[in-house]
Amino acid sequence: MFVNNSILEELDVSRRYLAVLLIALLLVVAAIPLAVTLSNPSADVDSSLDYVPTMYIPEGVDKNNNRIEDLLEDEIEQKIAEGNGTQLVNVIVLLDATPSSSHTSIFRGNGGGGVRGPWKDALTGFGGRIPYIVVSKFAGRCPNLLLVQKDHEYEAQLAYAARQGRARPYVWDTLGYRGDPLSSIAVSDTGIDDSHPNHGSYGDADFSKKIVGWRDDVGSGAVPYDDNGHGSHCAGIAAGSNRQSRGVCRESGRVRALR
Repeated sequence: MFVNNSILEELDVSRRYLAVLLIALLLVVAAIPLAVTLSNPSADVDSSLDYVPTMYIPEGVDKNNNRIEDLLEDEIEQKIAEGNGTQLVNVIVLLDATPSSSHTSIFRGNGGGGVRGPWKDALTGFGGRIPYIVVSKFAGRCPNLLLVQKDHEYEAQLAYAARQGRARPYVWDTLGYRGDPLSSIAVSDTGIDDSHPNHGSYGDADFSKKIVGWRDDVGSGAVPYDDNGHGSHCAGIAAGSNRQSRGVCRESGRVRALR
C-alpha cells in the first residue's frame, strides 16, 4: 500500500500542535486556583493561627489585688517614709490588651517618662520610669492593667544543663554527635568570657583557639566579653573544653560569639 510522505508529515505536525494545545490548556486550568488565591490573600488562611500572647499574674505576686506588685508596693512605702517618694523607679506595665497611645499617655500624664515599647508579641505592655509616689494613682487610672512591677534585674541559672537539655547522654552517646574541632557555631547572646578555662583564648579565625570569631552589635568591644554570664553559659554547653564544667562535650567545635 502506497502512502504519500507529505500526508504523514502533515499528520505528525498536527499531532504536535494538538499536544502543545493540551499542555497549554492544562497550564491554564492549573493557574486559575493560584490566581484566585493571589487575588484574595485571605483565602484558605486560618486566622486562628495568629499568635496572641496570653497574659496572667502568678499567684502570690499581688496578694491584695491592687495591680501593683507586692515587692514594689513595699518599696514604695519605704521610699515615701524616707521622704523619697518623688524618686523615679523603672517599672514594667503589663496589660491584658494590646498597648496603645492611650495607655502610654496616661502613664506620661501621671509623671511617667522614658517609655520603652510598646510590646505586642511575647507580652503586651511597655516599660518606663515613674515617681514612686504616683504608681498607685497610675494603677487606678490605667485601663486593661494587669500589673505594675519593678523592672528587676534577673540572673539566669541552670544546674546540670547538659543533662537537662538531653545533650548527655542522648545526643552525645546515643546519636553519637560529639562535635567537630574543625567547625564553628555562632552563639548570639550576652557575649562570652574568654578568660574562662572552658572557653580558652580568642583568635580571629584561629582554629587553634576555642573562640574563633567575635562581633559586638550592642557595644563597641573589640575583644570578647560577657557582662551577664548567660552567653558564656550557653557557649560552654555547646563547645566548652570540659575543664571546669561537668558534662560539657570534650570533642566540641569552636565558637563565634555575638552580642
